[in-house]
Amino acid sequence: MSAIAIEGLNFHFGQGRLKKQILFDISLEIPKGEIVLMVGPSGSGKTTLLTLMGTLRALQQGSLKILGEELSGASERKRRRLRTQIGFIFQAHNLMSFLTASQNVSLPLELRRDISARQAKVRIQEILGAVGLGDFLNSYPEQVSGGQRQRVAIARALVGRPKLVLADEPTAALDSQSGREVVDQLQHLAREQGTTVLVVTHDPRIEDIADRIVRLEDGRLTV
Repeated sequence: MSAIAIEGLNFHFGQGRLKKQILFDISLEIPKGEIVLMVGPSGSGKTTLLTLMGTLRALQQGSLKILGEELSGASERKRRRLRTQIGFIFQAHNLMSFLTASQNVSLPLELRRDISARQAKVRIQEILGAVGLGDFLNSYPEQVSGGQRQRVAIARALVGRPKLVLADEPTAALDSQSGREVVDQLQHLAREQGTTVLVVTHDPRIEDIADRIVRLEDGRLTV
């Protein structure tokens, strides 16, 4: 079973005369455990496609299966359930400024009934240690660097051991050294956990982490 399987996907914004098609006949398959980069110019539809894969938008036309689950006609309840198996990393780290690193990382575990408070605490400590932030458990976002904040975001995305991670420009706001450290940590942890990763990026410096690179331009995908 593939982690992502897309066939004949089309997507538009607006209605009537204002209707504008963004994605055209997208077909893509990503096996489990693969790390894929999606590249292409701004405005080509990369983020829109990523949000569809992440169940953050409803599918309009075509087939989109995430972790074997068809999203065409899927209810909001089904999409919410799938979301618990997906880790998200954004260009802006989107950390809560009033929470410590540990508290930010704990957020995906809050609604997990299968993980006890003790298990959650251990997982949080382990994942922050794995990204090199074992000494910053009680630090607030304003007390650490941009690269460290993004590493907290990676820890938050991976703490629930998701089967799929979707990252949107995770290095865009970082200098070259910090960006390199962030993607190296993401690659290492994804390999360790057997997680499938799709990274949208403009950053050619991180292309070496990928098993495969696909290109989206003018809403059309080339593999």
